[in-house]
Amino acid sequence: MALAGALLGFLRFNFNPATIFLGDCGSLFLGFMLSALALQTCNEISHHGCGGHPMVSFGLPILETGLSVLRG
Repeated sequence: MALAGALLGFLRFNFNPATIFLGDCGSLFLGFMLSALALQTCNEISHHGCGGHPMVSFGLPILETGLSVLRG
């Protein structure tokens, strides 16, 4: 709920004309938190795990971080 509240507060200032921007660190943190929350709810629902969900949910932020490092 805290993450949703923070994002709603941010969204208010991000409409046209935007006065603040999320940036790389903010978007990577947001992706990580959403992935972690998805994994936590997945494990609470099914105790057998969710198969490929960890690779999909954590693969994109890790890939994006790696590409950002290689570009820099």
